[in-house]
Amino acid sequence: MTQLEAAFREQLTERNNLLLVLWARLSSLCGTDWAHNNSLINGRALPSLESVATMLPGFTKNLLAAVKTMETMVGGFQSRIKNMERDLWKDYQALEGDLDTKTKKLDRLESIVRNGVASGTLNSSEHSRMVRMEEAYRQLKIENATLRTASNVRSRAAYSAAGEEGVGSPSPSIPTGPRDREKKSRKGRDSERSSTLTRTSSSRGGSSRGGGGVSLGAETNPYETALAERGHGGSGVAEDKTWMLRLRDLETKLKAEREGRNLDRTAARQRLGGLESENRDLRGEVMRMRRGRET
Repeated sequence: MTQLEAAFREQLTERNNLLLVLWARLSSLCGTDWAHNNSLINGRALPSLESVATMLPGFTKNLLAAVKTMETMVGGFQSRIKNMERDLWKDYQALEGDLDTKTKKLDRLESIVRNGVASGTLNSSEHSRMVRMEEAYRQLKIENATLRTASNVRSRAAYSAAGEEGVGSPSPSIPTGPRDREKKSRKGRDSERSSTLTRTSSSRGGSSRGGGGVSLGAETNPYETALAERGHGGSGVAEDKTWMLRLRDLETKLKAEREGRNLDRTAARQRLGGLESENRDLRGEVMRMRRGRET
């Protein structure tokens, strides 16, 4: 009798352990919130060997509630799977429609660009703008070359005038090298030429003196005379300043137009790159979805 009682107790403990393990697995599957709300047996004690042995009907109610919760979860899988499949199919159709529209836009844009490049007329407004810019650039080049030659002529004239004035050493009797000797020889030749001209003019009358003065003026440097006339008039400097201001204004305008064209080109390239990357991403996504459907 004692052996039977001991065997019976062992079987009861094994059953209670099995029920506790079953409760732990089912409560973990149902979730922590559900287990926290339904873990008490008859609202009084937590599951244990003693509580299962003393309050088995309440514990069985908790087990049955966990099983029903699992049944509802498993039964809702099919409806959830169908809803997800329906949503995915709608998203796939929307993506496919967007991809088709964007590919059509890209094909149209590529055809327009290729036709424009082939024919050489991308757009009437852009073409006219390019023509105007080329014309303005050509005029600026011509004006720049003209002003550069004029400044070179003026600098040479000023340099020759400064050389004729004999700016050398502080003392006129001290030579400063071969440049000073060259200046002295040039002055000697000019003095001899002027003396011969004065002798010839003295042998003639008053009118011949005037002619000799003209010939002497013809022998002098024309750049020096032009510089002297500009120095007396003062209008050449103002005209040069106006030309330089106009040149700077035109250069700034040309730089601004170039920067605008570069910005337009970079913006167009960025837009094309963005469209190409978006098209590539959409194609990759469509291919992945097709492979998922095939698998």
